[in-house]
Amino acid sequence: MALKPASVLASLTISGLTLGVFSAALTAGPDSVVRRFLEGVHRQDASSVQRFVWQPIQSPSGSYILALAQRVNSTGHRAQITRRESRGPYILIVTRTEREGGGAFIDQWVLERRNATIKINADLTATQGSIYTP
Repeated sequence: MALKPASVLASLTISGLTLGVFSAALTAGPDSVVRRFLEGVHRQDASSVQRFVWQPIQSPSGSYILALAQRVNSTGHRAQITRRESRGPYILIVTRTEREGGGAFIDQWVLERRNATIKINADLTATQGSIYTP
């Protein structure tokens, strides 16, 4: 039984669309903003870091989230997203980063959507604090 060219083309089109949507979600959603911000801090790439934050990274709240990211990166473990909440233009992302020898850091990142762009709101993130669990 031979495959019909139209059904093969339809299958390939659906596969391509699915991969495109999945890829876009990985690089544009709130989870991706936090992940890419942490990666930029790890690489010490200031222009990359600023792209993911509304406030200037040199501001007091910008300095706070840089220190938070450096602490997360210093563990040698990847931050795992454990909770995600949306309220209007704000998105709360909670991450858990394991520590060597036990315990974990729980951090809360507040992101803000302005028009179609999502970035970390350093001012609001700085007020959330973080938790150390032994």
